[in-house]
Amino acid sequence: MMSLYVILLKILKEVYEYIKASELYAKHIIIMQVLRMVFNT
Repeated sequence: MMSLYVILLKILKEVYEYIKASELYAKHIIIMQVLRMVFNT
């Protein structure tokens, strides 16, 4: 029973890390697009 809990915790951590990374990536893309728009004007 304890091992199942540990596995669940690991999976949750992996998902959390993935969401954090994808959010950072999305923010990076948005910032790059905004910079491109600013410098094109």
